[in-house]
Amino acid sequence: ETGPGASAVTVTPAPLSSPSLSLGQTVVTALTMPSALSVDTLHPGISLAFLVALLLLLVGGMLNAPGLAIKPLMVCLLALLLWGFLISVLIVSGSILGHPLKWKEGTQLTSLAGLPVLLKMMGGLVFAWITSLSPFIFTASPLLLWASGPAWLGRVDLFELWTLGVLWTLLKRRDGGSAQAAAISVLLVGAAGALLLLGLGKLGGQL
Repeated sequence: ETGPGASAVTVTPAPLSSPSLSLGQTVVTALTMPSALSVDTLHPGISLAFLVALLLLLVGGMLNAPGLAIKPLMVCLLALLLWGFLISVLIVSGSILGHPLKWKEGTQLTSLAGLPVLLKMMGGLVFAWITSLSPFIFTASPLLLWASGPAWLGRVDLFELWTLGVLWTLLKRRDGGSAQAAAISVLLVGAAGALLLLGLGKLGGQL
């Protein structure tokens, strides 16, 4: 009602949800400024897009890697199992450390953190096309930039460190997250991934 005797009624608009980023924006933000990402603004298809890109790059790498006895289908299945296992490690470690994750969030965080690995695989394909060598021997060691560095740096890969850094940043900024708990989860996931890759490497050499 309007008029002198009408009481004023204040209408509060309903809060608007944050618009989701596009797939490209989600990828670029995860790689360059992961601290700016939130669950509400992630592209909902990031996990599926990551898996499709991972499998395509694996198959492309095998087609450019002469002498491999293992079948592409087996490699893809092993990659999916590895991805699922790392998500499980992340979720279990989060529950133990007091920052529980749902499966969907775990898949999103693992996929976002794995984006630098996709870049490494792309680099491996370019390396294979240029040199005719296997793309799986491609590495981004700090020794490429610091030739006089210690020999142990040859075992360090900048893309893998980038992956761990993205995962740590995403975990740290979650509600209830902390830098210390995020670091422990990252170490557990990194150690699990390294052990599995080592085992898969030995298995691949026997097939």
